[in-house]
Amino acid sequence: MLIYTGVGEFDKATQSRQLMRQRGLTKIPGETTVEVNNKVFTFYVNDVSHPDLHKIKAKWAELQAKLHMQYKPDISWVLKDISEADKILSLCHHSERLALCYALINSKPGEAIYMTKNLRVSCVVCTLLLQCCWVWCSVVAGLVELLLL
Repeated sequence: MLIYTGVGEFDKATQSRQLMRQRGLTKIPGETTVEVNNKVFTFYVNDVSHPDLHKIKAKWAELQAKLHMQYKPDISWVLKDISEADKILSLCHHSERLALCYALINSKPGEAIYMTKNLRVSCVVCTLLLQCCWVWCSVVAGLVELLLL
């Protein structure tokens, strides 16, 4: 599917997704785990299941306001046929960002935050998207003076 969306063939990508569904194939969802107060929490892209979602979104908005001049998201790798504003928003709900915001809400200043991903990235596009998320996390880490591991 990324091959098609990468060259703007959104109809073919949709057909591929439909064919996968018909054959009972599923993709493993990307997830980020973060350890907070000796408990492990798992986040997925566009995750709306967390009970503290409103706090997580508020923390994200706070960080975005602080980062506005230091960080501009690279939307060239958002392979969806949507507006520029929606592309920026779609990057904002990646699991890495949700996990980091949750950890920041529940950690002490200067405390190390441990985050991991479940996917081994072999696709160039996926690798670049993941790098974009980790760049954002790194800029945030510098802003709030934390150790991100």
